[in-house]
Amino acid sequence: MIDEKKITEAVDAYIGYPKEVGEGVDVSMRRDAFREGAKWFKEAIWHDAKEEPEIDKTLIIQYTGILNEVSYDKDRHVAICPWELNVKRLRILKWFYMDDILPK
Repeated sequence: MIDEKKITEAVDAYIGYPKEVGEGVDVSMRRDAFREGAKWFKEAIWHDAKEEPEIDKTLIIQYTGILNEVSYDKDRHVAICPWELNVKRLRILKWFYMDDILPK
Protein backbone atom coordinates (compact mmCIF):
# COMPACT_ATOMS: atom_id res chain seq x y z
CA MET A 1 0.00 0.00 0.00
CA ILE A 2 1.26 3.46 -0.84
CA ASP A 3 0.76 5.22 2.47
CA GLU A 4 2.05 8.56 3.74
CA LYS A 5 5.34 7.02 4.93
CA LYS A 6 6.11 5.55 1.50
CA ILE A 7 5.22 8.81 -0.21
CA THR A 8 7.60 10.65 2.13
CA GLU A 9 10.36 8.14 1.36
CA ALA A 10 9.78 8.62 -2.37
CA VAL A 11 9.82 12.42 -1.98
CA ASP A 12 13.13 12.24 -0.10
CA ALA A 13 14.60 9.96 -2.78
CA TYR A 14 13.41 12.33 -5.52
CA ILE A 15 14.91 15.39 -3.79
CA GLY A 16 18.01 13.46 -2.75
CA TYR A 17 17.84 14.01 1.00
CA PRO A 18 15.31 14.15 3.89
CA LYS A 19 13.47 17.37 4.62
CA GLU A 20 15.66 20.01 6.25
CA VAL A 21 14.77 23.15 8.13
CA GLY A 22 15.34 26.16 5.91
CA GLU A 23 15.86 24.14 2.73
CA GLY A 24 14.27 26.87 0.66
CA VAL A 25 10.97 27.58 -1.01
CA ASP A 26 11.98 25.96 -4.31
CA VAL A 27 12.80 22.59 -2.72
CA SER A 28 9.76 22.78 -0.47
CA MET A 29 7.51 23.41 -3.49
CA ARG A 30 9.03 20.45 -5.35
CA ARG A 31 8.39 18.24 -2.29
CA ASP A 32 4.77 19.39 -2.13
CA ALA A 33 4.27 18.91 -5.87
CA PHE A 34 5.65 15.37 -5.76
CA ARG A 35 3.49 14.49 -2.74
CA GLU A 36 0.34 15.91 -4.35
CA GLY A 37 1.13 14.10 -7.62
CA ALA A 38 1.37 10.77 -5.78
CA LYS A 39 -1.94 11.41 -4.04
CA TRP A 40 -3.53 12.45 -7.34
CA PHE A 41 -2.38 9.26 -9.06
CA LYS A 42 -3.82 7.07 -6.31
CA GLU A 43 -7.25 8.53 -7.09
CA ALA A 44 -6.92 9.18 -10.84
CA ILE A 45 -6.50 5.51 -11.81
CA TRP A 46 -10.02 4.68 -10.60
CA HIS A 47 -13.01 4.61 -12.95
CA ASP A 48 -16.61 4.90 -11.78
CA ALA A 49 -18.59 1.66 -12.02
CA LYS A 50 -20.91 3.33 -14.56
CA GLU A 51 -18.01 3.44 -17.03
CA GLU A 52 -17.68 0.13 -18.86
CA PRO A 53 -14.11 -1.21 -19.15
CA GLU A 54 -12.64 -2.67 -22.31
CA ILE A 55 -13.35 -6.35 -22.96
CA ASP A 56 -10.78 -8.91 -21.78
CA LYS A 57 -8.73 -6.52 -19.66
CA THR A 58 -7.67 -7.41 -16.12
CA LEU A 59 -9.26 -5.13 -13.54
CA ILE A 60 -9.00 -4.43 -9.87
CA ILE A 61 -12.51 -3.82 -8.60
CA GLN A 62 -13.70 -2.18 -5.41
CA TYR A 63 -17.04 -3.59 -4.32
CA THR A 64 -19.38 -3.78 -1.36
CA GLY A 65 -19.30 -7.20 0.24
CA ILE A 66 -22.14 -9.19 1.79
CA LEU A 67 -21.66 -7.48 5.16
CA ASN A 68 -21.50 -4.04 3.48
CA GLU A 69 -17.73 -3.88 3.88
CA VAL A 70 -15.61 -2.42 1.10
CA SER A 71 -13.45 -5.11 -0.51
CA TYR A 72 -11.15 -5.49 -3.52
CA ASP A 73 -10.64 -8.26 -6.02
CA LYS A 74 -9.10 -9.00 -9.39
CA ASP A 75 -11.53 -9.54 -12.25
CA ARG A 76 -11.60 -9.67 -16.04
CA HIS A 77 -14.33 -8.01 -18.06
CA VAL A 78 -15.73 -10.54 -20.49
CA ALA A 79 -18.66 -10.10 -22.87
CA ILE A 80 -20.80 -12.89 -21.41
CA CYS A 81 -23.32 -10.50 -19.88
CA PRO A 82 -23.79 -6.73 -19.94
CA TRP A 83 -21.45 -4.69 -17.73
CA GLU A 84 -24.40 -3.12 -15.88
CA LEU A 85 -25.46 -6.59 -14.67
CA ASN A 86 -21.95 -7.31 -13.39
CA VAL A 87 -21.95 -3.99 -11.53
CA LYS A 88 -25.28 -4.78 -9.92
CA ARG A 89 -24.57 -8.45 -9.17
CA LEU A 90 -21.06 -7.89 -7.80
CA ARG A 91 -21.93 -4.52 -6.20
CA ILE A 92 -18.99 -2.84 -7.95
CA LEU A 93 -18.24 0.70 -6.79
CA LYS A 94 -15.23 1.49 -8.98
CA TRP A 95 -12.44 -0.20 -10.88
CA PHE A 96 -9.06 0.32 -12.59
CA TYR A 97 -7.03 -1.49 -15.21
CA MET A 98 -4.25 -3.53 -13.65
CA ASP A 99 -2.03 -2.49 -16.59
CA ASP A 100 -2.25 1.11 -15.33
CA ILE A 101 -0.13 0.28 -12.30
CA LEU A 102 2.32 -2.18 -13.87
CA PRO A 103 5.59 -1.07 -15.46
CA LYS A 104 5.56 -0.93 -19.25
